[in-house]
Amino acid sequence: QAATMIMRSLGEVETSLELTFEDAESIPEWAQAAILGAVEKGIITGFEDNTFKPDLSATRAQAAKMLSKLTVVRFED
Repeated sequence: QAATMIMRSLGEVETSLELTFEDAESIPEWAQAAILGAVEKGIITGFEDNTFKPDLSATRAQAAKMLSKLTVVRFED
């Protein structure tokens, strides 16, 4: 849900990437475009084991990191 909210704030969800996370089949279809856009912009990278873990809630630290990257993306555009 966090990726969807972040990408909606940017007003964009189009991407040319494909999901490459090991658990990509677990990512709900409604969230895939937003996650792809966030990955393409460098806002989200997933976990070190190449998973996304869509069933977990984002921690405060993860949310803070995404928001700080979002700020950089907004100023670059």
